[in-house]
Amino acid sequence: QSSFYNDSYMEIPLNNIIEKFSRQDSSRHFPLILDHEKNIESIIEISSHQLQVNEGDMGYQLYRMNVFRSLLNGYPYTQNTIIQESKIDIPPLYRGKCWACLLRVATNYRKKYSKIDKLSPSISDKQLDVDLPRCHQYNYLMTSIDVRASLKRIIKAWLKYNDNLVYWQGIDSVVTPFFLLNLSDEALAFASFHKFVQKFCYNFFLKDNSSVMNEYLTIFSQLLAFHDPELAAHFSVIGFKPELYAISWFLTMFSRIFLMIISTKDVLPLDSV
Repeated sequence: QSSFYNDSYMEIPLNNIIEKFSRQDSSRHFPLILDHEKNIESIIEISSHQLQVNEGDMGYQLYRMNVFRSLLNGYPYTQNTIIQESKIDIPPLYRGKCWACLLRVATNYRKKYSKIDKLSPSISDKQLDVDLPRCHQYNYLMTSIDVRASLKRIIKAWLKYNDNLVYWQGIDSVVTPFFLLNLSDEALAFASFHKFVQKFCYNFFLKDNSSVMNEYLTIFSQLLAFHDPELAAHFSVIGFKPELYAISWFLTMFSRIFLMIISTKDVLPLDSV
């Protein structure tokens, strides 16, 4: 296999990038994070474009990364400013840490995670070994054996930490965005996921979650009847109840029916504050 390794390298000129950054106002390199009133109109104007376009604009991303780096270094004292800036957009480089701040993850998360037994055999191991190889396979990172092993440790730690909860098929899909945003910090992925479940999936993963699911499905039926009464009436006539199609939506927070475009999920952590 060593014959496939090529140790050659190619120099790529950075002149265009350097020139572009040198033309920018120096205030974008060192923004005043607590006084954005004079810049907010231009920020909102840029952010009104498609999010993917913003993420491809190097100059804009440089500015946003400088803002968030300063804000995250000042957390928790900058909590309110982080919330306001996140409503504009979140730079991909800091999305994992920003989500953790929005979900109010405690600063001692690494210590907590290190004390949890993640390796001992458990009753969920067999189902995890079946589910994880199929989880978000369109993402190339999820095809890695090491990545799946790390994801398994996070889920096992979460089950151990919440001994009143059980593994339901689909939990792996909920964990994955947090894991991919924190590939180098397994403990932060665990802590963020734990806080997310507490906020948005409360009691979803009890051994008997029928009463919780019935409550959510009832609310869903009412919302469907309000927003699309014609469709709701049609479903009622043919006997197509939410129990037949919507349970997995809530158990996975819609991860399995929507492509995992992480930037579109920013709205959920923001809704937690």
